Amino acid sequence: MKTRLPSRLRRVVQPKCVIPVRQPVDRLNVSRVLLLCVSALLAACSPPAPPTVASTAQSAAADERDIREFLHRIEEIFDASDLEAAASVFTDDAVISAHGAPDAIGNAAIREPMAQVKLGARFNTEEIRVLGDLAYERGTYTLTVSDKATGQVLSTAVNRHIHVLQRQPSGGWKTWRMMTNSPTPPPTP
Repeated sequence: MKTRLPSRLRRVVQPKCVIPVRQPVDRLNVSRVLLLCVSALLAACSPPAPPTVASTAQSAAADERDIREFLHRIEEIFDASDLEAAASVFTDDAVISAHGAPDAIGNAAIREPMAQVKLGARFNTEEIRVLGDLAYERGTYTLTVSDKATGQVLSTAVNRHIHVLQRQPSGGWKTWRMMTNSPTPPPTP
């Protein structure tokens, strides 16, 4: 059974017939919408903006500070004669090219001579440059080699050096390559 609405309400509730009217397409608006969509897509696919000069300078200053702290930590580790800690400042594939000696390649080869003696080191850094995940530190160092048992100083040398440091996944630095040489000219034959 159908319920009838009062005539007054029927006029309000009954839908009217809507005839679609075709509007002319505004080609300028369509072009603007397409241009906006393409711009948004390109912006989303673009690489991030390069770091600003200020953030790069702050980062470089922080890296330099971290490297200076790393070198100071090496001095403390050598003073403490902590072989494990001393070996840990080098990467597993580190290479040391020392004046008058064959290259020490790999952490085990670097560790071996350190086990025999007590080392003391003091760094005098003259230059640090950071290039992404690599950095170099150049300067001089004083290396004191002492007998582990007696503490007697066996030798002291002041040499020049270049550390090539590698940033680790943790953000810290380790020595990846190191080259040393003596500022003293070789003896004349």
